Amino acid sequence: MPVGPEGEVTTWTISGDRAFALVKLDGADTAILHYILGSKVRTGMRVRAQFSEVRKGHIMDIQGFEPI
Repeated sequence: MPVGPEGEVTTWTISGDRAFALVKLDGADTAILHYILGSKVRTGMRVRAQFSEVRKGHIMDIQGFEPI
């Protein structure tokens, strides 16, 4: 099964003015750590990757995850 751009927050924390979360993407076996865009985050919430316009094949091509 391919990994999709949407997933679920498994756990999260706030550091300064940024929220970071472990996001388990649909079809993945494990979660990745990344930013959550916006101020509201909760465990179990569904999110979608927000991609940069110019991609370089790097994890930072994902600007963050937005709630859906």
